[in-house]
Amino acid sequence: MFVKFGLLIFYLRTTYERCHRWAIWAMVCVAFCFGTSSVIVVLFQCIPPNKLWHPAFTGHCVNILSFFYANAIIMIVNDTIMYIMPIIFTWNLALRRPQRIVLNLLFALGAAYVSRFSSCGQLLIVQ
Repeated sequence: MFVKFGLLIFYLRTTYERCHRWAIWAMVCVAFCFGTSSVIVVLFQCIPPNKLWHPAFTGHCVNILSFFYANAIIMIVNDTIMYIMPIIFTWNLALRRPQRIVLNLLFALGAAYVSRFSSCGQLLIVQ
C-alpha cells in the first residue's frame, strides 16, 4: 500500500493539470480505503476471533479464499489504472512524436512487467 502511495505522490509532483491531480487523489483514496478494509477483514475474519483457532466455538468466519480472489481482482484493476495514468499524463508533453511514443512504450513495458508479476502472481498464490 505504501509503494502505491509513493508512486501516486510522485505522479502529483509531475503533473499540474487539475483533472490529473483529481484523478491521482481519487486513486490515493481508493488505495487507502481498500488497503485498510483488507487489513480489517483479515484481522477480524472470524467473529469471535477465537473461532479461527478453535473451530468448535460458535460464531462465523468469512470465506477467506473467496475474499482473496476478490481482493486479487480488485488489486489487478487498481494497479492497471495506476500504471496507465502516467501514459495519459505524458501524452501531451512538448516532445517530438517519436520521443513521446517511446516514453509511453517505456511506461507501458514497466506497467506490464509489474502487473504481471505482482498482481497476477497474487492470483497464482491464492490457488
